[in-house]
Amino acid sequence: METVRTMAGSGCGTAALMFAVLAGASGEEPRLPGAGARLDPAGQRRECADIQGYLNDEAASGRAVHARPDAASPLLGRVAPPDRDPKGVYDIAVGFGILASRDGWLLIEGASDDPVLTERPARYMYSGRGWIRSERVTVGLQTTQGFAQPHHSSAMLIRALGPNSLDNLVEIAACDGQWVLARWRPSQARAIRYEPAAVISADPLTLEAWATGICNIQETSCDGVSGDRPAK
Repeated sequence: METVRTMAGSGCGTAALMFAVLAGASGEEPRLPGAGARLDPAGQRRECADIQGYLNDEAASGRAVHARPDAASPLLGRVAPPDRDPKGVYDIAVGFGILASRDGWLLIEGASDDPVLTERPARYMYSGRGWIRSERVTVGLQTTQGFAQPHHSSAMLIRALGPNSLDNLVEIAACDGQWVLARWRPSQARAIRYEPAAVISADPLTLEAWATGICNIQETSCDGVSGDRPAK
């Protein structure tokens, strides 16, 4: 599914020096946000477009779905944890459409197993519209770059040095159109260049940036899809 799922870094202290290469020959980069700046301001609801999400929460109870982006709001039902593939080798996550985001919550609809992948009938779970926490929700991403805002003209915060270096996507914290605010835990510390503004945790190293290049297929990649900034 993901030819280029995101991550890798070394240490916060060297991040600015490592990132200098990103300004490159194409000229000045847009203004960079400061370290610790929020890339998704509190209280802002964002609408998404044609994004399929996957829940990778292995808790036996699955994930609670609420009426509003608030844990105290009414509980509507639950989304099931991942199922196993027919040979019992790997997990197959429950998929759903992501419609909007706000304050670390995602508005989803249509949660279901994929019987083609599991080779058995879909399990019963809540499939209506509702809000879930964004932790351990991922998407298919084909990109080597991450940005400060959900558009290519914003400052580049992350750049992978190889086509498969931006891996280990762990969470989608927000969405905006066909962009997602992605969080990665790099598996190859020296394979990515990043700005201090992308670092939300130093141990374990966790990077955050807006990215696009959505591939709504769980088991393979999408031909011709790339979220990288178009060449000038």
